[in-house]
Amino acid sequence: MKTIIELAREAGMPIDDDSFIFQATRERVTRFAALIRAVALEEAAGVCETNADRWPGTSKVYAAMECAAAILALKDKP
Repeated sequence: MKTIIELAREAGMPIDDDSFIFQATRERVTRFAALIRAVALEEAAGVCETNADRWPGTSKVYAAMECAAAILALKDKP
């Protein structure tokens, strides 16, 4: 998984390694937010895939509830 700094650079923010100063334009911040969102959604999808593999044949409602709970638990993950 990429770091926040790597994602910021990918979004076009020229970051000074010594002081973490960058120039943020609306376009760069929007791109940065999109990259962060994409990483979070990929992680969430991975959680759902893992849960689906753990509970084959489980009802779709139960699997969806477990998936949602696992995604919400990602908020507390460092």
